[in-house]
Amino acid sequence: MNRWNLKKLGQFVRVAQAPSLSAAARDLGMSQSALTQAIRGLEAELGFGLFDREQGFELTGLGRELLPRVVEALARIGELQDEVTGLMQGRLGSLRIGCGPAVAEGVLGPALGRMLGTGGQASISVRVGRFPEFAGLLKRREIDLLVGEASGLAGDPDLVIRRLPPEEIVFFCRAGHPLAGLGRVTPAAFFSFPHVATDLAPWIMAWLAQVRPKDSTHPGITLTSSQHALLKRVVETSDAISGAPRRVVEPELASGRLALVRLSRKPIHNQAAVVHLKERGLSPLAERLIAELEGGA
Repeated sequence: MNRWNLKKLGQFVRVAQAPSLSAAARDLGMSQSALTQAIRGLEAELGFGLFDREQGFELTGLGRELLPRVVEALARIGELQDEVTGLMQGRLGSLRIGCGPAVAEGVLGPALGRMLGTGGQASISVRVGRFPEFAGLLKRREIDLLVGEASGLAGDPDLVIRRLPPEEIVFFCRAGHPLAGLGRVTPAAFFSFPHVATDLAPWIMAWLAQVRPKDSTHPGITLTSSQHALLKRVVETSDAISGAPRRVVEPELASGRLALVRLSRKPIHNQAAVVHLKERGLSPLAERLIAELEGGA
């Protein structure tokens, strides 16, 4: 190939991912004949065919091999362009984060506040939701970092997992609840009330199953939500019990709106981490945030 033509490579990706050649041409704002000519030009530069015209413009074997490499290369070039633009404008850069709900409220929010309070221009976006779903976004380079419960991602060869300081998970109820203020609560008493929670990691579900008395008829998690704010309001207005890293409920505990449920079992701790792609270099803004997260508060 004599020279890299980024425009043609982008057109190749769009044709490969679109439902039809005409749809790709429409999305690119080109005529179908002009797009076909551009693809033929790219094939001539490469020295091999990308599409089998006799099979409805399907990718050839070499085309299928090339596609993910081109997608990754274009993503890296886009990231580099963003970083160069940020440097020219005196910005710290941009950062896209996917985060689990507990870490978002108890850890990430304060870390972002500390970081932004030191000055400098930055563009940061945070998606809060079910942590396992973010792994696909990370691999497609739609986000830069994951922050949250990472036990389900252990062993993935494409990822770097940087553990954060563990936090004790506490259980809580409303003030005035029958279990509030007790020195120690038995599993039988603990499982006699409704439980509400975020989508829990498999190891926490296994721990709850082990703690639950064998003769218990407890139905399990009654309500799930990706928002701890909602769960805390449910707990405040009902007899439900929930759990979270202590920092998530510290303000409500301090104000007396919520109270601890002291389960008579050894405390458990979360397994939060920062996760990023192994092959992707971190921006200065990402490194700065990770330092804040690892340093704690």
